[in-house]
Amino acid sequence: MMLFQQQQYDEFEAAAAAALKEGAELRFLLGHHHTLTGIHASELKVSATSIEYNPLGNEKVCNQKELKVGREALEAVQQIRSGRGEIFLNLKLRDEQKRVRILNFADADSKVEPTIGFPLVVSPVKAQRAMQAIVNLLSGR
Repeated sequence: MMLFQQQQYDEFEAAAAAALKEGAELRFLLGHHHTLTGIHASELKVSATSIEYNPLGNEKVCNQKELKVGREALEAVQQIRSGRGEIFLNLKLRDEQKRVRILNFADADSKVEPTIGFPLVVSPVKAQRAMQAIVNLLSGR
């Protein structure tokens, strides 16, 4: 939604909730986080009835396959900050085999800085509020 891209998060939350009730599907371009490699482009699709994850680009960069589950499979959603200050959207889902899947996403404008050890995900200032807006939408706040 344009409101999300324009960083009008308060307006986005209300409009997005109404759009979902009317049957819309919302798409978010995010960075899917991997501890060892940083992030890669991904898409999170949300509707009134489902949540879908799609890795974008080279399939070899992601060991997490496409995933589509009902909204009832969402066990937890939160914004987290790693011990290194990285900001992530954290989803805990149960797949169709009832296995727990944990997905961490960074803002699409985040950058990866190589470091000694694991790469560091550096997010723009807007990331904290953007991730919280998605949390609020998915949790019905």
